Amino acid sequence: MKQYVICFLFSILISCGIKNKRQNKIKILELTSSGEVYAMKDKAIRNINNSFKIVFKKNLKIYVCLYIKLHLKNILDKNGQVINDKVVGADTLYRFFVTRKGEKYGLKYNLETFETEKGTYFSVDSLLSDLLIGPADLKHFDTDLGKPTYVQKKGKVIVEAFAVHQSNLDTIYRYYDSDLMDFDFSFSKRLDEQKKSKLFKTIFVFNSISKGSGISNPEIPRTEIFYEINKVKDKNVEKYEKIFNKYEKEVLDSKL
Repeated sequence: MKQYVICFLFSILISCGIKNKRQNKIKILELTSSGEVYAMKDKAIRNINNSFKIVFKKNLKIYVCLYIKLHLKNILDKNGQVINDKVVGADTLYRFFVTRKGEKYGLKYNLETFETEKGTYFSVDSLLSDLLIGPADLKHFDTDLGKPTYVQKKGKVIVEAFAVHQSNLDTIYRYYDSDLMDFDFSFSKRLDEQKKSKLFKTIFVFNSISKGSGISNPEIPRTEIFYEINKVKDKNVEKYEKIFNKYEKEVLDSKL
């Protein structure tokens, strides 16, 4: 009997160790949006091509965002007054926005200086809004579209198509993958729970509008835009570990 108790306790310790290891493991998603949309105000086609990464560890996240720093040169008139600026160069830089689940504020770090400089506070709601994944943005993915016109299954991926016909929005495609359910990000928690699978991609297809239709003067071609999350591998895992540790230390120090 004693032997069975020891084996049972040993199996519990092993399972707890595996669970803790999984929780401590860093996982990474990349969110991409790409396509074309027609801006009614400007009466022009706008290309959209954005992406950023979300790094997960336990109840923490890092939003890895790229930004461009421009180097400007003043253009002077004959009197030496600045009349304009000229772009003479640009640097591609990265910022890390660290958040804890349930917290309203996080800490921001720059890739070049995070090891020597303290993080600066930012509003989590403002960040999500800037990245177009705030509540007001995600509601477009959560719309009840009724029954799909067709459903297709490709391995673990389920594809649903919906005929919408609202304004010039013609069709919406939704893609689900159950392998992504353990990631703490969702375009629509309602749909994830309903399908028991993660909504990882949505395509919005817009009809063309002929010239003189009354909606706009120029002819608008058929366009589409998609939003997608993908599980990715990254060579910077050790760097992310350092940032998580620095965040934890700075938050702890601020409470002392």
